[in-house]
Amino acid sequence: MAVLLSKNKDKEEAIIRAAEKVFFSVGYENAKMEDIAKLCDFSKVTLYSYFTSKENLYMALSYRAIQELIDILYLCWEKSRSMNGLEAFMALVRDYLDFCIKNKNYADLILNYLTIVRMTVAGEKLNKISESMQKSIYYRKIKGIQNVPIDIAVEEIKRGQEDGSISSNKSPWVIHHMMWSMITGFVKVNYQPSEPTFIGADNAEWKAQLIATIRGICTDKV
Repeated sequence: MAVLLSKNKDKEEAIIRAAEKVFFSVGYENAKMEDIAKLCDFSKVTLYSYFTSKENLYMALSYRAIQELIDILYLCWEKSRSMNGLEAFMALVRDYLDFCIKNKNYADLILNYLTIVRMTVAGEKLNKISESMQKSIYYRKIKGIQNVPIDIAVEEIKRGQEDGSISSNKSPWVIHHMMWSMITGFVKVNYQPSEPTFIGADNAEWKAQLIATIRGICTDKV
């Protein structure tokens, strides 16, 4: 009978942290598994016993990014229970925007994963991605939670429409997607969102206008 060996969580964490440094410094295409192994002082054999491919390791980082975002949004959701739907949704908007600014590399991982989703038509055309990625346990894990941030936000938008604080009768999903696309645009266009300015634009003013526009969409003022 086969014996299942439990993996050392500290080693797994060390590998993921090393992978973050390598991927974020040289990019996914230029990253090498041997560089990751060297950085965490493990042999390649040890590295591959935890992560069977570079794609699997990249998906592990993507899973971590999405899970961290979900944890932040759930914490915000819990703290916003006493607010009306509009203010609870706007709290989610601010926390999501702050997450993307403070964790731009994680935000990029999430957006890159969504590119994969778009390539595969939400998993319908898996031939568009490598076999290694298809076999990644983390790719499968992400598929199970990828819509949680949307579900949390849409729930608050619906609550706001029910309590009257969100006067717009637009589809809750349309409101969410408009918010999502604006924040995505801010993060993708602005390669230094944590800095004071970007090509002549004051980032604080840009963020304030972004948030005001989202609020305006919810109250039919935009």
